[in-house]
Amino acid sequence: MVDSTGESQARCLTHAVDRGASQGMVPARGSAARDLPDGRWLWPASVGGQQWLMATSLGGETTPLVKHVSSARLSPDGTRVVGLALEATRPPEVAVAALATGALTPLTDLNPWIEERRLPAAPQVVALPSPAGPIESVVWEPPDPAGGPRPLLVHFHGGPHGAVGPYFSFAEVMLASHGYLVAAPNFRGSAGWGQAFADLLQANWGFQEGEDGVALIRHFVAAGAADPRRVGVYGGSYGGFMTNWMVTHYPSEIGAAVTMSTMSDLATLAYTTDHWESLQTDMGGEPWERPDHYRAHSPLALVHRIQAPLLILHGEEDQTCPLTEAEMLFVALRRLRKPVEWVRYPEEAHGFLRGGRPSTRIDAHRRLLEWFDRWLGASRRPVSRG
Repeated sequence: MVDSTGESQARCLTHAVDRGASQGMVPARGSAARDLPDGRWLWPASVGGQQWLMATSLGGETTPLVKHVSSARLSPDGTRVVGLALEATRPPEVAVAALATGALTPLTDLNPWIEERRLPAAPQVVALPSPAGPIESVVWEPPDPAGGPRPLLVHFHGGPHGAVGPYFSFAEVMLASHGYLVAAPNFRGSAGWGQAFADLLQANWGFQEGEDGVALIRHFVAAGAADPRRVGVYGGSYGGFMTNWMVTHYPSEIGAAVTMSTMSDLATLAYTTDHWESLQTDMGGEPWERPDHYRAHSPLALVHRIQAPLLILHGEEDQTCPLTEAEMLFVALRRLRKPVEWVRYPEEAHGFLRGGRPSTRIDAHRRLLEWFDRWLGASRRPVSRG
């Protein structure tokens, strides 16, 4: 905040909260701070993977008002919000909340068919130690009783400063419904655990997140919950980068992988992405200034290590992770005669899995499931309760 003259030094009102505002690459409706009648500002926060609405005063005092809500819009009188209520076992519903109480009242029931399916229970949170403190992972278990170790799929979120919350997620619920144990780590660098935790990725992409991912795999294998011969990884954007990282740095532990909206060579990405300034900051300099650093953090430099069959899904109009990132990875694996397939989605951009045309989203989810079924072979179709 600065005074109206713009001459005072800027002051951060939410510094003591140490949690960032929820904001995607493109500003979304409901993501901006709003004035409340009592002089406070209402803003969306990412708190340990959860989505909250906070109110902050001019004095810097911050109070949580509504939890588990996104895309919220403030009413004209400033006393209520309407937004998407985030739930654990069903897709979001439109809901209204009084800011005085924080209670969410659903206004819609858009997915009654959910009750006819045997889907996973609410996801659980598993915390494992790391040098930076506990790493929390969201875990979806199949609805059928385990008859022994299950095939395990590890999902890496995007960002890199994204996060996974204990909410319904279509891909994860779909995969768990078909017999997979699905786990999504909030690896070091994720948003929602404070600035110092997020800054751990500064000029250091890949290594720590990979350690957190493989620790999660080994945890479930040691517990007898996961079959070490049937472990897969997948993700999009930075999650695609981490998928590539896992199959190049831990090749003996990964049996199949799906990389989406991917990044394979950070130097080429730096010259082609529409987020070049973000990459430059995260890498600690330009690619011509730190060529060895860029190469050391690029999975493509170790493409010869890949053993896992890899499916690449990419939108042809992706300006954030351009198509060349997928093409280089595909061509290298073809030249190495490794099992790889590449699917290009015409007229689709970076977020096709969640924001693409319905036909694209259905196709991508189907291919995701079928790839793991093909190489890890776990599928159990969800059945009607009746």
